[in-house]
Amino acid sequence: MAKFMREVPENFKVIKEKDPEFFKLVMKDMDKVFEKGALDSKHKILIALAINAVRGQSGAVSHLSRMAKDSGATKEELAETIRVAYFEGGMLGLATGAYAFVG
Repeated sequence: MAKFMREVPENFKVIKEKDPEFFKLVMKDMDKVFEKGALDSKHKILIALAINAVRGQSGAVSHLSRMAKDSGATKEELAETIRVAYFEGGMLGLATGAYAFVG
């Protein structure tokens, strides 16, 4: 499992079970994407959260909010991320972004 995840999302569990080799590759990619670089891990996760809010992916938003909190994100940072999602994605970004406070 990726080091930034505390649990496997429900929709990934079937991949882990049915194609464990591919699951390992995806987790390796996730580690690479979210590792500290020019941006720290927390900010990369918040960017992913905003993108998923705009796309209407409430499950991903909940999961990413837990990852963000584990990486040190505050409620204020989550709120500002949702504001960006709302500005860029309209009401869908706001409605889905609210799941960041549920997860």
